[in-house]
Amino acid sequence: ELEEAIVWTAKAKAVLRTYEKGRPIMSANLVLIECMEIMKQYDQALELCEENIALSKSLNLVIYLKNTLLQQAKIYEKQGETGKAYDVYKEAMVLNDSIQSAESQRLTEELEIRYEVDKVASENALLRLEKELGQAELEKKSINQQWLAAFLVAIIVGSIAIVSIVLSRS
Repeated sequence: ELEEAIVWTAKAKAVLRTYEKGRPIMSANLVLIECMEIMKQYDQALELCEENIALSKSLNLVIYLKNTLLQQAKIYEKQGETGKAYDVYKEAMVLNDSIQSAESQRLTEELEIRYEVDKVASENALLRLEKELGQAELEKKSINQQWLAAFLVAIIVGSIAIVSIVLSRS
């Protein structure tokens, strides 16, 4: 069954190669590498590792490069080449650290952007509320002025009425 999986994956890779270079090819290679490792076909697996490493470096696909290096280190270890396995594993861990660092940086920047957007939204809401409060205070002043004007008119009318009454009696 494993040999059949290798045949089908190799066929899929051949078809993919006519359409695209990149992620699908590297994914197919990783499957083939794993199958060949299980079947102890280490030399063929290492050749595919080298192909994937070159492709992932040319396309700057660091995650594929890291995964391929981890596979390569595992194969070297199984071949008893612990020095090579250690060096390749160390390289994969450096890539892993840079991937995590880049992801942390991306998440930090995303949080900063969200914070700034929320801050601007809060400031806009506060300005809108302050504007509404200002309008309400203006309306209240206007109503108070209207009542004051009506009160003054009533006093003047009342005063005129009193003066008229007093003058008409005299």
